[in-house]
Amino acid sequence: MNIDINKLAEHLARISFQVEQVCRYMRDPGKSCDDYTEPFPGFVFPLRGKAEFDFSGTSYTLAQGNVLHGGANMPLNRKVVGNSRWEYLLVLYRVDQNLQAIVLPKHIFSSLRDKVLA
Repeated sequence: MNIDINKLAEHLARISFQVEQVCRYMRDPGKSCDDYTEPFPGFVFPLRGKAEFDFSGTSYTLAQGNVLHGGANMPLNRKVVGNSRWEYLLVLYRVDQNLQAIVLPKHIFSSLRDKVLA
């Protein structure tokens, strides 16, 4: 699912959430991993290289200038593509329990290229 980055920013500005963890990861070319997402929803911000993320059959190619949102505890297959090391930031968060009715879709993808937050 694609989403406008300005709508995403507006949504996040209206909900109460707590950042649980921010990590920087690096993976070598050709590496893959079949796993599940973390116990918290989060955003993937690519820094360098390319990777394919597959959430339950929906595949996304991530590269610098994109952002991906993933829900908690979802099946996830990842693979580094190309000849460059894949580096990214993972920002995990928790939504205020009183606002659970206001949630993002399980996974969304947006290109940050040529977009400016209003």
